[in-house]
Order: sequence, then structure tokens, then C-alpha cells
Amino acid sequence: GTVSLSLRAPRLRPTTTMADTVTQLQDQINNLCQLLCNYAGTLQRDALPAAVSANGELSDELAPNGVTRETIGEMAASIAETQRVITELARALPKIETDEKAARKRIADLHAEHDKVSKELEQVTTEAKLELEKINAAFKVASAAVLLDQ
Repeated sequence: GTVSLSLRAPRLRPTTTMADTVTQLQDQINNLCQLLCNYAGTLQRDALPAAVSANGELSDELAPNGVTRETIGEMAASIAETQRVITELARALPKIETDEKAARKRIADLHAEHDKVSKELEQVTTEAKLELEKINAAFKVASAAVLLDQ
């Protein structure tokens, strides 16, 4: 019988976030690895023993009931298409700063922003605790008055 392979064409989905793009990139790399492993296994399974002619040339003859040249072409096309999608996804990723000085400045800016927000959060938390103490005190006074009226 003939060999039947599932040649799954990769699809590039429209993305909105970097995380979506990274996920698609991971999926396509996994798909490429799967294709390469499956195709290598198929080719190894169907390979004939190497035949060398008297002048030293190797034969490229295929096994009679194995993979065909058409199937090999389809394998190559699916690998090439998956590679094209991977390249497109990689190009869609945002550019990152590779200059060490600029990266250190960005880190310092983020630390400064973190410190500022932390101080604001601490101040709001302190104010909320004071407000809660006032509410609890008022609640105790109100509950005591209700209990004494009974």
C-alpha cells in the first residue's frame, strides 16, 4: 500500500497581544518539531539500503511501497510553510532594547516607579486602617447604645 501522511498546513492567526504572538510562535515551533520527527521517521522507515555504483555514485531509488517523490515534496512544502509562519511571527514580536545602558536606565525607571507606587499604596493603606478604626469605634458606640436601650 501507499504511505498516507497527514500534512497539516500551519495557520497564522491574527494577534492582538505579544503573549498571543509568543503562544502562536511556540505552537508553530512545536508543529515544526513534530513534522521533522514524523518525516524523518517515515523516510528512515522507507529507506532502501544504500546502493553505491562502481563509479561511487549513490542511488536515490525509492522503495516500491514506501514514500513517493510527491509525498517527499509535500513534506518539504509543509516544513517550508511552517518555517515561513515562524519567521512571520518572530518579525511580529515587538522590538526589544538590546543596548545595555538603555536597558539599565529602563530598569532604574521601573524601580523608581515601583517605589513611588509602593509609597502611595502604603499611604492609602494607612488611611484606610485609620478610617476602619473610626468605623469600628462608631459601630461599638452604636451597638452599645442599642443594647442599653433594650
